[in-house]
Amino acid sequence: AAAAASSASPRGRVVSAGGKRILLVNDLRGQLTALNAAAVAHRVDCVICTGSFGFFDAPRSHFVSSTSTTLIATVPSELTDFIKGTKALQVPVYTVWGGVEDVAVIEKFRTRKYQVPNLHILDERSTFKIGTLRLFGMGGNTDHLKLFDFGEGSVDFIAGDHEHMWVTLLQIGQLIELGRKTPTTTDEMRVFVSHSGPMHDALMAQIATELKCNVSISGCVSTGMTSYFMPAAALPYAFLIDNFIRSSSSVRAVWEEIESQVRQSLSEADFRMAQDAYKLSQARASQSYLREVLHVSVSRNVGGGHAVLTLDNTGVCVEAQHPLFEFWRIQNAKPPRTGQDARHSRTPNRGPKPCRLYPHGRCKNGSSCPFLH
Repeated sequence: AAAAASSASPRGRVVSAGGKRILLVNDLRGQLTALNAAAVAHRVDCVICTGSFGFFDAPRSHFVSSTSTTLIATVPSELTDFIKGTKALQVPVYTVWGGVEDVAVIEKFRTRKYQVPNLHILDERSTFKIGTLRLFGMGGNTDHLKLFDFGEGSVDFIAGDHEHMWVTLLQIGQLIELGRKTPTTTDEMRVFVSHSGPMHDALMAQIATELKCNVSISGCVSTGMTSYFMPAAALPYAFLIDNFIRSSSSVRAVWEEIESQVRQSLSEADFRMAQDAYKLSQARASQSYLREVLHVSVSRNVGGGHAVLTLDNTGVCVEAQHPLFEFWRIQNAKPPRTGQDARHSRTPNRGPKPCRLYPHGRCKNGSSCPFLH
C-alpha cells in the first residue's frame, strides 16, 4: 500500500468492501502528500489509483516533455521523498502505472531497489486482497502497434520509455496465467483495475472477462465526473459489439505480420503465453461482461465530490456525490449583452482558441486568461 495526491485533496470515490472503505483516485501526477489528508477526510482504510501515479524520480524528472505532460513537468513528483522516507503514506495504496510514467523508476520498484511502505503496485505478477475484494491490475496505455515493442524496458515484460508506458501482449499473457493460478472463492469479488478503460479498448474488457471479474475500474479520460454503469445498460449493443470487433481486428493485423518473428525470438513457454493473450484478444464479446460486470470510470480531475460503493451479501449499492459545477457557472455568469455590446462581447485580450484548462476546472487566470472560456 502507498499514498499519493496534490496540494488540494484529490477528487475520489469511496468504496466499502467487507467493512473497509476504499478511496478511488486517478491522475495524481506525483503529488502524493495530499492523499493522506484525503484519506482522513473520507475516513478510508486504503486507496486504489487507476494510473498517472507519478512514477518519476528527481534525477530523471527533467526529461518529462512539456507537450503531453505539462502539469507533471511543472510540478515535480514527490515520489523521491517517499522513497527516502522523509514522507510516509498513512494508508495502503494499490495502484497501476499510467500512460505517463518513467519505465526506469517502475523497474526499480520491480527489482526492489526502490521501496515505499504502504505502496502496492498492481501488475501482471501481483494480486492483492482487500476485505472481500480480490484485485488484479494492468497499467499503461494500449497501443496495438506496440504490443511487442518493449521500448527502453529491460526487466521482465515491462514496456515504456522515460515518459510513456504501454501494455504488451506478454504482460497480458502473464496476467492471464496469474488469474488462472489464483483460486476463485465464493466469499470474494474479483476486481480488475486498469489505466486504459474497457470502453476505450475492448482488449481490457476481454482481460476482465478472462479473470472472471465482477467489477472493473479504470481512469476516465473524457469527463470530469466519475460514472458507474453496466455496459449493456448504458451503451447501444451494436456499439459494444463493434468495439470488440475493431479491437480484435487491430490486434490480429499486428499478430499476422510478426507471428513468425515472435516465434523465433521467444522461448517456447513465452510464445505459448503470447498465443494465449492473442487468442483472448480474438474472443467474442462476452454477454456476461456486457450485462453483469459493473464498470467504474474514475474522474481524472482534481476537485470535490466522492462516491461510495458498498458491497455486502445482498449485492452492490452505489452512491455518488459531485460538486454542482454547472450551478456554480450559472451563478457566476455575466448577464447577456444586447445590441452593439453583443457584437463586441468577447474581451479584446482573448484569442480565438478555447482554453484547454477551463473545462476541467484548472484555469487559474480567470478573466485575464488569453483564451476563450
